Amino acid sequence: MQYLIRVEAVNLKNFLEDTEDLSTIRGGGLLLLDAPEILDDLKKIYVGASTGVFVADLKPEQKAASFCEDLRKRLQAGDCSAATFVVDAVPYNGEEFPKVHAMATAANRWNQMQSPTLVFPPPGATPCQVDRMRPASKPMVRKGAAFIDSESEKERTIMVSEAVKARRDYGVEEKFRFYARHCPGLPETEFTNDLDQLTDYPNAGKLHHKMAVIYLDGNGFGKILRACSDPGRLTAWSDLLHYNQDQFLAWLLSEARKAKRGKTDWFWSGPVIHNDGRKRYKADALRLETLCWGGDEIIWVVPAWKGWWLLREFFELYGRLGELARRDFDPGDIDGLRKLTTSAAVVFCHHNAPIHRVIHMAKQLTERPKEIIRETHKDRDYCAFQVLESFDHLGGNPKEWRSRLVGRLGVDESALVFRGEEMRQAQMAIWSLKQEIARSRMHEVLAAIYRKPDFEPKDLAEGLRLGEKALARAGVKPQFLELEAVSANAGPTVSAEARSAIAWLHLGELWDYMVEPASTEDESA
Repeated sequence: MQYLIRVEAVNLKNFLEDTEDLSTIRGGGLLLLDAPEILDDLKKIYVGASTGVFVADLKPEQKAASFCEDLRKRLQAGDCSAATFVVDAVPYNGEEFPKVHAMATAANRWNQMQSPTLVFPPPGATPCQVDRMRPASKPMVRKGAAFIDSESEKERTIMVSEAVKARRDYGVEEKFRFYARHCPGLPETEFTNDLDQLTDYPNAGKLHHKMAVIYLDGNGFGKILRACSDPGRLTAWSDLLHYNQDQFLAWLLSEARKAKRGKTDWFWSGPVIHNDGRKRYKADALRLETLCWGGDEIIWVVPAWKGWWLLREFFELYGRLGELARRDFDPGDIDGLRKLTTSAAVVFCHHNAPIHRVIHMAKQLTERPKEIIRETHKDRDYCAFQVLESFDHLGGNPKEWRSRLVGRLGVDESALVFRGEEMRQAQMAIWSLKQEIARSRMHEVLAAIYRKPDFEPKDLAEGLRLGEKALARAGVKPQFLELEAVSANAGPTVSAEARSAIAWLHLGELWDYMVEPASTEDESA
């Protein structure tokens, strides 16, 4: 009898978010990404990030429950022993595929609710020095990190849990192989090992040791997946997603290498600890970290001076690279062709900000773009951004803080969201403005509009008058109009005064983060 088999890694918090160590996070993500691939004896229909859909023919004497349990044990073994997987089978006769697929997904959800959120390890006397939760049982040299001459090998050796050591080793060893698998033909490339290396660039001035955490989430991609009318359509959907993503990643790596030519804004060099604990010199390591890949989500970390550029290029090139690339897909249901768009967020912050909290904030920021699409019924690319000079200043609810910031203008958080196709224009306008306007003048305008606790309409008018004087003095009114034209376009119609005030806010927030738009090789930010 034929069954549809769906596998999924669930309860991810204690496998992906239990540590701030970058190599461990990366290793956990890559392990889950690769896990469904080990079921190569099944007919594959779809494999996404930690999810897989397969077809299996079971003999009459085989019980579906036992078969699924065997698959689960295969998945939850070795380096993935600390992860949690659910595997479920639904009889499939080749008809009503969406219904059977939904039943398999529902079975996974029910199974997940009965699964432990943490796989309990054997007891131990001391806690792991990385996750601070599981018992420590393995010695590990802190490999890959920048070398500190004053440290002895004993000082670099720490005690960690088996779960951390497996993930961290995998994260270090598989980093290049991940890019090689997704970008065949990639020349041998070094990559930075941690966020200190990734952001270490004194020539960047104020952006030295600042990073951009980027979160991308496909709009309605899950609905497309669920709407696929047959296994062939689902496979085609999976292939298109992988193709579009891999083609952009290959372009990105190629562009970074092309831009090198002795420049260091994309590359880092310095002494590091090798995997065997020895010191060596790492030359020209690419400043790029991929923390989530596959399915409809991507998480990248790049230097702050590359964040806006990367998102700009993604919106312009995704689905347009390669002969098989497309920006639409028909899952075969009554609604027909779907436009493929993305909601994105970028958080600019210091390199030692808690990475999981920053990622969580980036995910929260994409909620408003998705609400805009639901409200307007228009599929398009959107990007929200947030600059964090002090990580905790937004509190636990960035939406509330952002809405309060612009609420005095009579607009909501959507006024702070950019349309994807307008990010290049925003960058060019801000770059031009900051060449001519004094920073002190810009702050003076922002203080008049936003920083008075008892705001009155006259404060807005006074702030805008100061702004007009600053623009006239610098002779950049046309450039400011360019920025105005792409500000506050995501939501409902706003007044001319509010649009101008939002444009000044964008100018102030992004002042340091907009490098010269004509070149990706800029030596300073």
